[in-house]
Amino acid sequence: MIRITGGNLSARRWAGWLATVSLALSALVGTIGLATTASAAGMSAAAGAAATASPPTITGIERQDKQSPLNTATAKSVTVTCPGTKKVINASGSIVAGLNDVLLDGIYPSKDLTSVTVTGKETDDAPANNPSWAVVAIAICADPPSGLQRYFASSPDDKTSPKTAWGFCPLDKAMLGTGMDIIGGQGQAWASAIIPGVDRTTGQVWGVTVNATADAANPPTGKWHVNAFAICADDVYQQQVLSADGEMVSDQGQLLLYCPFGTVATGTGYDTDPWDLGTNDIITSQIDPGGSSGAHGTVKSPPDRNFLETSQEDAKVSTFTLDRDYVICVKSG
Repeated sequence: MIRITGGNLSARRWAGWLATVSLALSALVGTIGLATTASAAGMSAAAGAAATASPPTITGIERQDKQSPLNTATAKSVTVTCPGTKKVINASGSIVAGLNDVLLDGIYPSKDLTSVTVTGKETDDAPANNPSWAVVAIAICADPPSGLQRYFASSPDDKTSPKTAWGFCPLDKAMLGTGMDIIGGQGQAWASAIIPGVDRTTGQVWGVTVNATADAANPPTGKWHVNAFAICADDVYQQQVLSADGEMVSDQGQLLLYCPFGTVATGTGYDTDPWDLGTNDIITSQIDPGGSSGAHGTVKSPPDRNFLETSQEDAKVSTFTLDRDYVICVKSG
């Protein structure tokens, strides 16, 4: 797993490029060494070529989005659908003009992975004259990778806080993308983290951890729970997870994390309290994978980054917080 933290955006992109070059050089040196050994042992060139065959690639990756009406409704949702025969490999979303008073309540990839539904809700402290806002559903779509399937798990359904749900891929699969859903939160509970899990020994992206918390001052009045979604495929695509940490201003903080050159973003995640400092009331308003080579709308360039925006609910305290941005990257064909 490559981890690139700190620095400006240009530096991080160069870091990603250098990391990729370093890996390539290491692989080349290893290949040369193996070839020399194979020659000495009388092994055929064909056997050496088979041992270094390139892994399969995911094709047709593109970003699709759809925005809800811009109005003052207290809750709203919108669904975006993948075109043609393409399927969802990651679900994410964003809030437009929420002003610290609207949170992402659900980022729901459909069971058949044809669509993503995103729900936004005003928080309990949102003013009566809150201006118009909208919610955006974002789907990363692709030609279906082999073994593509959605898995999910739920936290306990009760009044306790915080809560955690773990979504696992089967042993022969690896995760491409994520999703989450708050049930019964009433705009008073939110997902504080969507964390891709990586096996430190094998590098396999095994699934996702979703943490959720309730407003300490005004929690939901009834039972609530969080669902974690893991979108998995056969473990042949060699995903890598990158992360970047940043100090965010409470009223609005932003992080932008790029995949290494030659790879495409298939999944997203974040953590609003990566150092377990007890940071409270930090809500996420944007988890937006984008493409640096084309605009949104009619131009659907493959995503190569994740844009994260967080803020303190209702901007209660002027302070700084530490956040972590995640992106899952894979070579694309």
